[in-house]
Amino acid sequence: MQRKIQGDWRSRLLISLVVSSAVTLPSHLAVAQNITIDGTLSPARTLTGPYYRIQQEDGRVVGSNLFHSFGRFNLSAGEVARFFSDGGIRNILARVTGGTVSNIDGLLLTESTNVNLFLINPNGILFGPNASLNIGGSTGRGSFVASTTDALVWGNGKTFSARNPQGPDSLLTLVGDPSGFLTSQRTPGAIVAQGSRLDVYPDQRLLLLGGDVTINSGILQARGGRVEIGSVSGEGTVGLDLNSTGFSLKFPDDLTRGDVYITNGAIIRTNTPTTGGNGGDIVIQGGAIDLAQGAQLQASTVSTGDAGNVRVIATKSVTLREQATIFSTIEAGGVGKGGNIAVLTPQLIMNSGGQLQTSVKGPNQETGKPGGNGTPGVIFVQTNGGSVSLSGARTAMFSVINEGATASGAGSNEFAGGVFDVLLGNSNQPITGSVFIATGSLSLSNGAFLSTSTFGTGNAGAVIVDAKGAVSLTNGSAFLSRVGSSGVGSAGGIVLAAKSLLVQDSELNTSTLGQGDAGLVLALAKEQIELSGDAGIFSAAGLNTAQTAGAILLSSPKLVVRDGARISVSNIGSGPAGDVIISSPTPANAVWLTNGGYIVARTLSGQGGNISFKTPGAIILSRGGQISTEAGIIGAGGNGGNITINSGNLAINGGRTLLIAGKPTNDNDIIANAYTGRGGSIRISAFQLNDIAQRPQNLSTNDIDASSRFGLNGVVTVNALDIDPSRSALSLPAGLRDVSNLIAQRCTPGTQANTSQFIITGRSGLPPSPTAALSSEEVLTEWVAIESTGQVSDRGDARGDRGASTISSSSPSTAASAIVEAQGWIQDQQGDIYLVAQAANPTPQIPWLHSPHCH
Repeated sequence: MQRKIQGDWRSRLLISLVVSSAVTLPSHLAVAQNITIDGTLSPARTLTGPYYRIQQEDGRVVGSNLFHSFGRFNLSAGEVARFFSDGGIRNILARVTGGTVSNIDGLLLTESTNVNLFLINPNGILFGPNASLNIGGSTGRGSFVASTTDALVWGNGKTFSARNPQGPDSLLTLVGDPSGFLTSQRTPGAIVAQGSRLDVYPDQRLLLLGGDVTINSGILQARGGRVEIGSVSGEGTVGLDLNSTGFSLKFPDDLTRGDVYITNGAIIRTNTPTTGGNGGDIVIQGGAIDLAQGAQLQASTVSTGDAGNVRVIATKSVTLREQATIFSTIEAGGVGKGGNIAVLTPQLIMNSGGQLQTSVKGPNQETGKPGGNGTPGVIFVQTNGGSVSLSGARTAMFSVINEGATASGAGSNEFAGGVFDVLLGNSNQPITGSVFIATGSLSLSNGAFLSTSTFGTGNAGAVIVDAKGAVSLTNGSAFLSRVGSSGVGSAGGIVLAAKSLLVQDSELNTSTLGQGDAGLVLALAKEQIELSGDAGIFSAAGLNTAQTAGAILLSSPKLVVRDGARISVSNIGSGPAGDVIISSPTPANAVWLTNGGYIVARTLSGQGGNISFKTPGAIILSRGGQISTEAGIIGAGGNGGNITINSGNLAINGGRTLLIAGKPTNDNDIIANAYTGRGGSIRISAFQLNDIAQRPQNLSTNDIDASSRFGLNGVVTVNALDIDPSRSALSLPAGLRDVSNLIAQRCTPGTQANTSQFIITGRSGLPPSPTAALSSEEVLTEWVAIESTGQVSDRGDARGDRGASTISSSSPSTAASAIVEAQGWIQDQQGDIYLVAQAANPTPQIPWLHSPHCH
């Protein structure tokens, strides 16, 4: 799509340059035919230049409108067209009917005050490098409108047509201001500004409406007013609204649009007047809109007053490339609210340094102006299910409060609504300085970024993305919300809702290095969140700050963190780390931490952050996956954070596998450590736990560790919830009365027996079967589970008081082997004696343990 736009632009520019050659013709060849009156409204004649006096008598007056009709209308370099009118004239409406393009390379001027000038030529209008405007006379109260549509139309349906011109009687009902522009089935001619400076006075309007519109270098300016560019290519009517501030265009939804090209350093500007007052608006409407080669749309405040808004509305696509920029800023010395930027299009393409920017600038050292004071505006992008893609270094959407600037007050909520209100939870909540994208899909690659930051005084906005499809960040791209080292205020955070999220060698990062908290990261994905490579989701507080790191909340049916990627909340100042909360609404998939992927909450000296999982699905650690919360990593205080895991089965290799996958030596760890503070708490509720044990985490095994190097160890609690009463029931043998099924216990060897008895005392319920374990009256002990590989045990090598480990499980023991009579005993190195079925080295001893009733 981008190549097609670029190719069309170059071909159209070539045509424009050919046409523009007429502007530079020697005056003795061009003057004779430059301006002619066509004779439909007044006698036909040719005007004499280079100063063309266009009198009121050369046209017709109807009410406050003065109508002119020209056969040709051209101005060479250095020429002037002077329109005269009485004080009661509000609009001068000039049409060109001769079938040729108007080449304007001179000055258009109105002598009267408070008058607007309309120039209509369906065949096209070309403004050359020497073209300029002086509309509104000495008071400067006048707007300029150039159009290549067929006709102006009034509210009663009557028209002033340049395509089918009529005589003066047709004007009798054209009273008051026109209400719109009429286009036929013929595509309107192009409007080209080739290095021109088209500048109306402050607070006035500059409107260009044609077929394709090209602004190639030069400046279009209406300080505190409005610059509007529209392109049409189909049949219909474009409305012309008039309010207390002037004209504006109103496009019907079903009207086919043409294309708009703004390139080669062209500037469209509606900044506040230097003497004060509010900035104006910029509106661009078309099919495909292409800004390239350093083109700029500026709606800023440079004095006292609010900045203006920028709207770019396209039915096909919007492209910003090659350092093209749209910005609404509060400049140095400016005091007021920042303006908003809205881009509405099915497809937004930004690359090669293209930017959308709202900001409050810092002091200007050259001019001595202080830093700006006011709130930055909102960047709003909506594609109605389409796509947004950003690619390349310095390609970005960002809002920033610069060092030395102050953000105060509340900004505009003009673009708030719909999903924006849902995400914020309050339609009245200030959203200043935020970047908001509502789209089908979003792609950032090759260093592109979305950012909201404060390096001055004031809170940063939020990065908010609502995508119906996939969101991907690859190759060094980022979502950022930051408080810089000089910043006084909080980061706004990152909020994302999408079908899926892929972060590959990229990051989502909220951080603070200044006097304010880091923001929240909230990511909701309907299908999957995947982090891979040198990638991560971070919330951090930096050195020399006592602020709090933000929390990370992730919700998705499947979370994959792999190949060294990480999810991290950290604080290397004196404050606490944030928390990590991971949830999954369905049991269908899993949380995977594999190949060095990890989740960590870490502090330098403050309270460790908490990590919590709540999912009915799998939690799988493999190949060095790790879950860790650590406090006081430089030897300072701070208690370890807590790790809470609520999941489904915790089995290994198949089935509903939910925690540890792989060999016991894979170095997959769950850690809640501290240095001098208390170790954290680890609570695991799951169906089964295999191939992991409680032991120091600096081993190559799969470890659970809640220790403190010099303080109290933490608590490890494992609740294995694999409860099935039917599996614990013992089947009764069919032949209880068959003595061959009974095992008689004889007297202890070496003891004389006369009439011995064997009595079995049960512990309640039905008596056990002959194959069940015996119970002795003289030696009554609790059942002991035989330790197997992966058994959680209470061991630790750190200094300090031992922590507590609690393991509860209702899982049944494996079936017991047949019980045989003890045949000997052995003694280990600690002096403990064990009865064995067959002694390794028999040692005859006098028996000391007697069964009851033996003699």
